[in-house]
Amino acid sequence: MIQVDFGTLIMEDGSKITGHRSTGSDGAVYVTSDNANFIMRGGIITDNITGFSGNTMVGGVFINAGGRFTMQGGVITGNTRLDGEPRDIFINFQNPDRSIFNLSGDTTIGHLIIQAIAGTGYNTYINGVAGPYTGTIQHLYLHTSDLANTMASAIANWLGKTVIGGSNVLIIRNSIQTGVSFVPQSLPLVQDISDISAPHHISASGVLTAGPAP
Repeated sequence: MIQVDFGTLIMEDGSKITGHRSTGSDGAVYVTSDNANFIMRGGIITDNITGFSGNTMVGGVFINAGGRFTMQGGVITGNTRLDGEPRDIFINFQNPDRSIFNLSGDTTIGHLIIQAIAGTGYNTYINGVAGPYTGTIQHLYLHTSDLANTMASAIANWLGKTVIGGSNVLIIRNSIQTGVSFVPQSLPLVQDISDISAPHHISASGVLTAGPAP
């Protein structure tokens, strides 16, 4: 595991992180705090497995509360939990230490999981910066750490929140299987989205919808 506690880790074209088999829960790359920053300009993170199977477990990249992740290029796919469920990136937004996830360039993300604690009122989770972003997010999971831990509480936590924000030049293109799944329940609300521009929010019907939160 590559653990970033302080400073900045930069991953460039031609690099590869693969074959990690964790006995813990923190992924092949673990950014631990607001003193830590991971910038991915290229390369591949794939075929890594975490040692547990909970909803917050991830085989690829784990960004803890307060950590910063800027993805400008590269591919993060094919990483799993111990039970084989695909989990590539986990972003932990917790009060008061809010993580930062910035996207630009041409990237590919398989399964992105965002967790936010209920009642924080945060409104932008994926930031478009220095666009355009012309990559692919294949699956988007919205998780809540609400103690009720039900699908109803997960949906309620996200209603009206702006999930994708930042520059209006952020465009997600050709995302054949992009969808929104509220976990922990395994009944996903899935949409086919071919082209979305920031911002987007979760509507009252639980759908990723164009425009900022009303």
